[in-house]
Amino acid sequence: MGYIDGTIPQPASLISNGESDDDDDAGLIPNPALEKWITTDQLLLSWLNATLTEEVLAEVVGLSTSKDVWEKLENTFSQRSKAREYQLKQELQNCRQQQGESVHDFLRRFKRISDSLAAIGKPISDEDKVVCVLNGLLPAYDAFVTSVFARPPVPPYDELVPNLHGQEIRMKSRNTFDTAFFAKKNNSNFAGKQKQGEPFKGPHKKGDTKSTPGPSRPPIPSRFNDPSSCQVCGKREWYPDSGATSHMTNSEGSENGKDTGERK
Repeated sequence: MGYIDGTIPQPASLISNGESDDDDDAGLIPNPALEKWITTDQLLLSWLNATLTEEVLAEVVGLSTSKDVWEKLENTFSQRSKAREYQLKQELQNCRQQQGESVHDFLRRFKRISDSLAAIGKPISDEDKVVCVLNGLLPAYDAFVTSVFARPPVPPYDELVPNLHGQEIRMKSRNTFDTAFFAKKNNSNFAGKQKQGEPFKGPHKKGDTKSTPGPSRPPIPSRFNDPSSCQVCGKREWYPDSGATSHMTNSEGSENGKDTGERK
């Protein structure tokens, strides 16, 4: 790593041979350590380039030493890591439980973001996790959230998770009971609205044209439905004896069997 981080710098190309002369270059010879350093550095450079993807390799084209390549990669990914950090923190703040989403699925999404922050060396504190989760819950959990914040300090994240699952189970049980009670109450009200004396036939299945007959009053026979015949002449057209001495008829020439001229 000394070649990469610069702790083993590149040696000078020329060194003195120990002989002094008026000519400045007369006592200098090529430095044999330079050739050895270059050989080792180029080997490290090859190893670095072999580990890079084609996209990243384009960032280091033209760099000749392992140190130059390492510094370029460090600067590039440092900037990207910072941008990634901002992005993940923004996602964490905007992480909200969706309508109809279970607590398990919501916490799984939240954990994926927090784990990504930890992977780039920017983990969030346990207290921040708890606050972010509570702020992201649906309004139905407001009472639970209020009770947690009302008893500082906030519980650890590992303690909050099972408590939150328990709250979800209680809410589902309560909703199931309320639904069943409401349905039973509606059925009772509907039955009470039936007319007095009218049987409740209940719901009919689709396609069922038959209905269960209820108790009904037998029809009252009418004495006028079938008029009796005269026992003397057998005719149906007859007039009852009302006891009157005179009658009005539809014939002007007949009254009580006598001609109208006999009137006095």
